[in-house]
Order: sequence, then structure tokens, then C-alpha cells
Amino acid sequence: MNLSVIHDVVLKRNHSAAQSFGWTHGTLLIVVTQSHLIIHNLFEGMIWFIVPNSCVICNDIMAYMFGFFFRRTPLIK
Repeated sequence: MNLSVIHDVVLKRNHSAAQSFGWTHGTLLIVVTQSHLIIHNLFEGMIWFIVPNSCVICNDIMAYMFGFFFRRTPLIK
């Protein structure tokens, strides 16, 4: 935002414009900060979702391969 706009609003004592300017910036500050923190928290917690799921996937693949190569009875008759 250009400083001349703020200067004009303050010097001309246009109270409604200054109030609107303040509410807009306050609202944007709250919304943007919350959004940033939610996304940051999401990415920090994603490791607790990816690691256990990848362990389960690797276990399933290894169990399938072990059963395929070392089985005593066929899986599909």
C-alpha cells in the first residue's frame, strides 16, 4: 500500500476510510496468519501419516513376495 494513501486518510481526517483501512488490514492479518499456521502444522504432521503407511505398504509387498517365492501351497488354484 502506498504511504501517500495512508497520509491522505490521516491528514484529511476521513474517519470512515481510516476505520475501513484498519479493519481490512486487521482481518487480513488474522486470516493469513491462521492459514499459514494451519498449513505449517499440516506439513509438520504429515510425517506421522506417511511413515506408518509406508511401513505397512512395504510389509505387504514383502509378505506377498515371500509367499510367492517360498510358498508350500499355491495362492490361486
